[in-house]
Amino acid sequence: MKATTTVLAAALFAGPLQAAETEKHDTPIEELDTDTVLRSGLTHAIERRKRIPWHEKRGEVVHWEVCRKSPGGCAVHIEAIVDYIVDASEAHEVDPYVLASIVWTESRYQPYATGKAGEMGIVQIHPSNRHGLQWMRKGREGERYRKTCRKQVGQCQHEVAQHGAGILSRYAARCGSIEGGLAAYNTGRCDSTAGAKYATRVLRLAGDLRHEVEGGSA
Repeated sequence: MKATTTVLAAALFAGPLQAAETEKHDTPIEELDTDTVLRSGLTHAIERRKRIPWHEKRGEVVHWEVCRKSPGGCAVHIEAIVDYIVDASEAHEVDPYVLASIVWTESRYQPYATGKAGEMGIVQIHPSNRHGLQWMRKGREGERYRKTCRKQVGQCQHEVAQHGAGILSRYAARCGSIEGGLAAYNTGRCDSTAGAKYATRVLRLAGDLRHEVEGGSA
């Protein structure tokens, strides 16, 4: 889906996954099930990317303002969206790291990011693909739904993630590869030059996230 996302212009602070992940659990990390490691690891990896150096405080690192103001704070906000991503990837049989990377590339995990062509939500659903999507409905019903969502952690993005994962799955099947599927997700065509660049960027980030979560980075 061709989108120019409205996001904060900030220098990103990215770093390796810290071993402190185990402190969140009573059970040693090596004994946790794969699903728990995936969800917890992705939450931590994305949270680190939602930070910026706060130069006025001698290098102190803080989260983006839009993330800090989310109900429950930044970590809870990201954890909710990561859960939606993993659930959607399982439902539509797509790589959760790829879907997590699409969300980062399209919206930086901001539910209210918008694109020039009317794209909305964490995966920037284009208006032409919004069939049955309550989040993007116009009129009073849609506005009531959005007002309710603003009071919730993750802001009702579960259906948006499911919708986006379904679109990606269908494009990948039609194009014959995840690379082609990502190109079509971005431009509507399996073989466009711009779409190929988008696919490369998303897959590179997906590889980085996978390494942070599964590679045992210190």
